[in-house]
Amino acid sequence: MMCKPALLALLTASVAWAQTPAVQTPEAVETYGGPEEEEDTTQMAWFNRDPEYLKLVDDVRSGAQVAPVIRELAKVVESEAVCTARLNRFKTIDQTAKAVTWELGKDPEFPATEASIAPPGASCGDTAHGISGGCSKYDNWLDIKTAAKDMWKEDKWNVFNPVTKQPAAADVAQGSMGTCYFLSALVSIAHSRPEIIKNMFIRPELYDQNIVTTKWLIGGMEATVAVDTTIAFNKKYNQPWFTKPSETKVWWPSLLEKTWSKIFTSYNAAESGMWQMAASAITRAPTVSVKHKPIYDVAAGTQDTEK
Repeated sequence: MMCKPALLALLTASVAWAQTPAVQTPEAVETYGGPEEEEDTTQMAWFNRDPEYLKLVDDVRSGAQVAPVIRELAKVVESEAVCTARLNRFKTIDQTAKAVTWELGKDPEFPATEASIAPPGASCGDTAHGISGGCSKYDNWLDIKTAAKDMWKEDKWNVFNPVTKQPAAADVAQGSMGTCYFLSALVSIAHSRPEIIKNMFIRPELYDQNIVTTKWLIGGMEATVAVDTTIAFNKKYNQPWFTKPSETKVWWPSLLEKTWSKIFTSYNAAESGMWQMAASAITRAPTVSVKHKPIYDVAAGTQDTEK
């Protein structure tokens, strides 16, 4: 999305420099095995493991189904009025000054309705893997407590591991939306500086009211954003549609993805981004992007003349 400079600065702020050292992506995350190497599902958990997507891949490979056309994300130039409205919305959802509660599923800025999944007429799916379709199928919501009981027959849900009381990279598992850039930021930060993610979560006394509140850096300023514990839930596979608990059975990745989507107005709007955008928002520290340009093409055996 292209917009005025004020909105383009969203989540990439340079005005607030936290006292947190730069977060490095763990070496394991940067290592990719060859085709013969067994995939490490813990380290690669931000890639799409949705059952419907995996079945689609198998069908395409076997020739049972034609590969879907990749959904193009067209650049949108928004008017100054639209940009201003978005910035004003960020002020509305910020609860730094005072905590606000509401009935489960009735968040005035992010209700448990299709509007929070995508705007009218939008198509949904994992853009990185070419999955697209209508958004209505995702419009089934369940509170986390009920989801935990349905999935594992457990009466209690946990934000973090109840034993370690810390977030971990192994907690992250992608769902049916193309938010791998955001989830890879969660994995790398949880691996190297888990206390940063843990410290995002404030006001735990509101958990009993189904409200989870976290701290972010939005538009160059620290902001506090709350969501309730309803999630889009896939009844067929008995799991969340979007980011879901891994084998560790904790919910902080799902809750952060929901909050990130609320910031962007919908899950669909939160698709497709850059690691550093999410990392800056989460750590509240600056990030630097370095674009590498090859000077020699090993495969072609040619020298790049533009250096």
